Amino acid sequence: MADVVERYLLPTEGVVFEVRRHWASLAESGLWYLAFLIGGFLALGFFQDVEILRLMAASFLILSTGWFAWIVLDWHIERLVVTKKRVILISGIATRKVAIMPLTKVTDLTYQQSVLGRLLDYGTFIIESAGQDQALSRIDYISGPDKHYQQISNQLFGTAATTDPEDAPPPTSPSPATPADVPDAPRELLLDVGPSTPGFDEDYFDTRGGYDDPTRHDTSPLPRIDVTSTQRSNPGEPPR
Repeated sequence: MADVVERYLLPTEGVVFEVRRHWASLAESGLWYLAFLIGGFLALGFFQDVEILRLMAASFLILSTGWFAWIVLDWHIERLVVTKKRVILISGIATRKVAIMPLTKVTDLTYQQSVLGRLLDYGTFIIESAGQDQALSRIDYISGPDKHYQQISNQLFGTAATTDPEDAPPPTSPSPATPADVPDAPRELLLDVGPSTPGFDEDYFDTRGGYDDPTRHDTSPLPRIDVTSTQRSNPGEPPR
């Protein structure tokens, strides 16, 4: 029955465990089938002389056997599969049903085991997920519940747990560089503004001023402007 499970798994999805319900889940149906058998054989004995009643009793036995065989086959096919990403419950003979719950949506896991369950080694898992009513909210008759509880708990809350993408913190953008992170520019790099402007000292921008000396705190003198030469260069402009 490995093909029944593998066809519903992703190629990169690792299986943590795969388990069938405990045979105790068949106990109630088995008791009903036993009662049907007893009643059918009693009817065959009581109505030996009545052909129609004998046929009805024989048909009842055949239908009861077919009904119980269907239940056993459905039990044999049903699988609970826990992978590293999902909880999957596969069931159904004629109509296949696959119930899935992502592990990232599971908020709580409850493990219950009755006295009879401790004697026969089966238990019940109650799974809660994000306030929604899921088909996998309660799974009864889990075989080997202690071991499987540890395995699924490790996937949910242990070192193998994964984070829901909706709960993951948003990516942080790199912080802008601070002045301390920016290397100092070479102190020999000076501003070159081209030829000297008329009225300005020729070497004003080409010489190191007082602001270039880290030991001085005064400012360099303001550039001197020759007003008369500026007015002579524009003879048509009236004096300001």
